[in-house]
Amino acid sequence: MRFSVLLPTRNGGKFIRNCIASVLDQPFKDLELVVSDNCNADETPEELQRFAGDPRIRVIRQDRLLSVTENWTAAYQACRGEYLLMMGDDDCVLPGYFDRLSSAIDRHREPECIAYNAYSYIFPDSIDGDPKSYYGDPYFHYGPEFASEGPLPLPLRRSIVRDMYSFRHRFPLNMQIILVSRKAAERIRGGFYQPPFPDHFAINALLLDAERFVFIPEKRVVVGVSPKSFGSYFFNDRQDRGLAYLSSDAGFEGRLPGNEIVNASVVWLQKLKRAYGDKLGGFQINRPEYYLRQLHAWIVQARQGKLRASEVAARAARIPFPIWTSLFLFFLQPRLVLKLGDLLRRKRSKLHQAWSALQPAGGTRDIREFSAWVGSGRP
Repeated sequence: MRFSVLLPTRNGGKFIRNCIASVLDQPFKDLELVVSDNCNADETPEELQRFAGDPRIRVIRQDRLLSVTENWTAAYQACRGEYLLMMGDDDCVLPGYFDRLSSAIDRHREPECIAYNAYSYIFPDSIDGDPKSYYGDPYFHYGPEFASEGPLPLPLRRSIVRDMYSFRHRFPLNMQIILVSRKAAERIRGGFYQPPFPDHFAINALLLDAERFVFIPEKRVVVGVSPKSFGSYFFNDRQDRGLAYLSSDAGFEGRLPGNEIVNASVVWLQKLKRAYGDKLGGFQINRPEYYLRQLHAWIVQARQGKLRASEVAARAARIPFPIWTSLFLFFLQPRLVLKLGDLLRRKRSKLHQAWSALQPAGGTRDIREFSAWVGSGRP
């Protein structure tokens, strides 16, 4: 079997029909859709029953509530395909996905990983209670080294991972926009998916270890942000609840409150260092960059009325004195002066803090409507 689409779901019944239909409406036969039903207590079982007549779908019902990472792993362990695609229940694949990716596999002689791009789609009511829908095109802005189709050299991939240790993301950390071969997944040290963010660890392990990693400059999926997704927790400043949703612990020595995504990144970066120290060399977490990002988070929270100036000062006092010298040099960079100046001058909605280039999505109310709208050429 060529493709396994993995769909772990927990109470995603309002969205899952569109995700499943985006896969099964395609005429490609050599695939399976593995749904891991994580003790769903909403309309998900009824939605799954709608597709029971299609032999390409298999549903695994869990008898106890699993964490997000455990549920991802359950779907992975049940699949049989040569290539694996992880999807969320509020995402969808675009028409022609399997034909285009199958062709790319043949064209590049069965690489271990294929990356591509996507659209982002913000469902109504997902951020700030905004009733409109929005989209981003593209989902991720790759650098000039990704201008054309072809293999990513190992030195480039290592440099991408190195920059992760300074919290600079030159590559998207979402499993929806990377197709992974089974043999590459099985080779990841410690297991394919690992907390706190299973996609973050897996993608960086693949960048370090995959034998051949190909990029194609096409948008092949839509990554959704719905009211029940982790993205909604994050962009509505409920990061603690988001980590609880993931059943993840972002604790480590020297941790500061603030941006919990950054804190969780420290955890998986440390884990990656332990697992792949022989490939990472002298890569270390850039502590001044860590403190700078937390300082930025405190300023944002203060502007939103969630932190008093005295609380910001108390948190800043926890930054070690030697680090302030490095931070002073950072503040001399024009890009940071402009960014902080803009932050202090005006408030922006959470929506546009998240994605400054978002555009109205034509009044669409769900991700399938958006996919059809994109397919019609209207944007």
